[in-house]
Amino acid sequence: MHEKFAFLWRYLQRFTAVSNGGDIILIVGPSNSGKSQLLALLTRHLRENLFAAVEPGHLPIIGAKANPSRDSRMTPKQVALALLADGGHVLYDPERQEKTGFYPSMKPSSEDLLHTHLSELVFRRAVRYVIVDEGQLITRSKDKLFAATLLESLKSLAGSNRNLVVCGGYDLLEPALALRSHVAVRTIVLHLAPYEPETGLLEWRRILKTMSKSEKLNGLGRFLNDSALQLLTESHGCVGVLERRLKDSLAWSAAHGLPLDERMFVERRPIRLQWEAQRNDIEQGKAQLAQVEWGATEHGEIFLVTAAEAGAPSSSQKPGIPRTKKLKPFQSRPNRFPAAR
Repeated sequence: MHEKFAFLWRYLQRFTAVSNGGDIILIVGPSNSGKSQLLALLTRHLRENLFAAVEPGHLPIIGAKANPSRDSRMTPKQVALALLADGGHVLYDPERQEKTGFYPSMKPSSEDLLHTHLSELVFRRAVRYVIVDEGQLITRSKDKLFAATLLESLKSLAGSNRNLVVCGGYDLLEPALALRSHVAVRTIVLHLAPYEPETGLLEWRRILKTMSKSEKLNGLGRFLNDSALQLLTESHGCVGVLERRLKDSLAWSAAHGLPLDERMFVERRPIRLQWEAQRNDIEQGKAQLAQVEWGATEHGEIFLVTAAEAGAPSSSQKPGIPRTKKLKPFQSRPNRFPAAR
């Protein structure tokens, strides 16, 4: 368990011990940073320690993984269906239907009806934690306000004595924090941040040293240590990306029938397009996670520095990309020859 992961794990252990419900916990970070593993560890901790003994019929934790549909997103209706199935609702859980021999005629259900059933389920079964993984798929929409509305539809799941935990990419930040204050003020953001060359190189070397003890990487300890800065930069400080790079290099060397060495690592460097895609995602996420700042006038008066005064890019604009002029929409019947009239 590396340093950044272990810190958030200790935080979650303490927070879940003192929280009385009503909170939305947002776990964000770059791809392959270990968010889902942290969520799985939290779920196991809740089941084995906080809710080890429960009354018959009670289900303290229900969860869903947001799976993309044909349009690469997941609607709140699909999330509600997944949570109802995981909660064992007889109308939506195929396993329970098979056990009881009850097969209801499934008619198309409206979103309102699904949320009514879900509200009844979390109350009747005394649900304390609702957990959603890959939450960015819920907010994937061109309309930012609509994306915020989609996320707000899940706000009721964080009620009295009940918390909502949503895990996903940086795409969750703007819909959760920038547009709906009812969601924003109840949200606690945990950032599983990547390692930086300036501050995280020592821990990165420790991670590489631990990995080099594997039989598959036997004899590569010195090379990994000498290449620590390069591997950190090429992996954007994400341990999951590093692990995939090592697996890829091992398979590449095996395909050549040669032992893994420096040349194999060089041949399997990341493609520029994929490297820049993750870099842009991380930079935009960091810009959105900027904390409030305080300044002081020459007379010593303290004031809160706004985003514009701090020079931070707006949440809708990616860092380093200039804002283009907004074009006019298409006209239904344009006058193509105005001088002829």
